[in-house]
Amino acid sequence: MDHGFYINWTSWALILVVWLTCWIILGAKGVATKAGDERLALVQILIRAFIISTWLGMFALGLRAHSVVSVIALLCHHAAFLALFCFLIVGQFFQAEAWWSIRKRRFTGAAASYRRLWVLTELFPAPIALTILLTGLRLIWEGAIARPPVPAKSPATFWLLVIIIGFGVFFWDGILGYTPIVRKWKNYWEDLDINNLPLDGAPCHPKLTDSLQLWVHCLSWPAVFLCGVYRWEIPNPATDFVGHAIQKLEFLPTGWPEVIIAAAMWLLTGGIVAAIRFCIQDIQDYCTTEPSHASERRCSGATRR
Repeated sequence: MDHGFYINWTSWALILVVWLTCWIILGAKGVATKAGDERLALVQILIRAFIISTWLGMFALGLRAHSVVSVIALLCHHAAFLALFCFLIVGQFFQAEAWWSIRKRRFTGAAASYRRLWVLTELFPAPIALTILLTGLRLIWEGAIARPPVPAKSPATFWLLVIIIGFGVFFWDGILGYTPIVRKWKNYWEDLDINNLPLDGAPCHPKLTDSLQLWVHCLSWPAVFLCGVYRWEIPNPATDFVGHAIQKLEFLPTGWPEVIIAAAMWLLTGGIVAAIRFCIQDIQDYCTTEPSHASERRCSGATRR
């Protein structure tokens, strides 16, 4: 069945030129009124709004299998996955640069490295992740409406189920874990450098566990990538459950049951990550406050004696 109407390459090129021109004008006018971190925050909002509106607009105009949008979505999906890995590698480089400065007692250099890492984290991961999400849902929809359908692009396959869950962990833990950690490091070393605070006097002293969490993000990416390359198919109860859930939604237009189930798994992963993060933070807060309370009790006991 044919979906939507056809727009040729020439028309798409004209649409994209006009669209980009409008966003560049909008961005230039907005950025010119801001300075410093406010300008960065505005650029962050503009990039995310551009990515979301662009992809949703392209999908609305290209509701047709094997169209120009299909080719663009596939290329951008793969490019975004590689860009995410590049971001993680560059992030580790900035950490190593900062650690070297700290070892040499050059705190100004450490503050500069962490600020670069913070700017990179604020601007790039979110647009890349949104591109992966939206183009991925488009490719799942394409596989379902194809004639014949492409079972390998269904969320009920093992490899795609692993990628959806793995990407969900990357996405939500990036928001709830990676970005706050980088922001905390940036604030800590800037305070240390600007105010000449002693290491123990500055707030939010970075922890080894924070560094390990960022390393886990980087080291986990190849596992997700390999699932997409080799597309392992291992029937199991989880894939069977997803397949039954898709069948329950067959009353919806073709392709939408698969998209809704994939989006639901992504959101469910986010809820699990948020719950785990909340529990870990609660435990850390308890372990941090309990020793101080014990110390206060000892001091008050000594005073009474």
